[in-house]
Amino acid sequence: MKKPENFIDFCESLALPYSQAKQYFNDVIIKIDIYNDSAYFYDYFGNLESKKQDTVYNNLVRLYDVTKESCEASMKTFKQQTDSLYGQKREIISRLNKNDDFNELDSFMEKITKIMNDYNAEYNKSYKLSILNQLLNTADNYRRKKESVDLLTCEEKCKNSKSNQDTLDSKLKTIKIIIPIFSSMLSIFFCLGILYIYLKMGKTMFMQLFEDYIIVVFIFPMISSLVYHIYNKYKNI
Repeated sequence: MKKPENFIDFCESLALPYSQAKQYFNDVIIKIDIYNDSAYFYDYFGNLESKKQDTVYNNLVRLYDVTKESCEASMKTFKQQTDSLYGQKREIISRLNKNDDFNELDSFMEKITKIMNDYNAEYNKSYKLSILNQLLNTADNYRRKKESVDLLTCEEKCKNSKSNQDTLDSKLKTIKIIIPIFSSMLSIFFCLGILYIYLKMGKTMFMQLFEDYIIVVFIFPMISSLVYHIYNKYKNI
């Protein structure tokens, strides 16, 4: 990739591995339109795949931390140099009043020129820091919006789940009504069957049949009762 010459190139360089992104960041000097460029980065960041988004975001965080630390250290040194020169100023002026030796003044002016150059470099670095901060805020805004969309999706799924649960509860209520009715009908048919057998076969044959199948006669009601009990227990879970 060529050295970034504009904001678009700079955004693309952020998707590179950190070592390359840092190199391009140190070399490039760009101007940023706080509104239009932030809007461009928002769309650019949003169109990246998830892994690329993580790369860009992590590079921004690392570049911001390193640049901020460098700025703080440089500004501290810059202040110390400025204070030192300010203290030398009166002494040099006092000496110039006594003689016409301008060597010290020339040396003093060279130091001031160096400090001004350092100041310009620090200004550019601070400006880059503000760009990183703006891009981080933009990326955070995108992620918050994306998470809010996910929350809406989750809420929609919860509504669908509640609707399905309501449907299931309705079916269970229907089953709860049907089972006793079905059991009652079976009992009626069972009693009518016994009555029919009694009338058809006579008392003697009926009692013989009853003695032979007495286990079945008792087991059937027990099973029906057990099934109904299990259903009620499951419904209450």
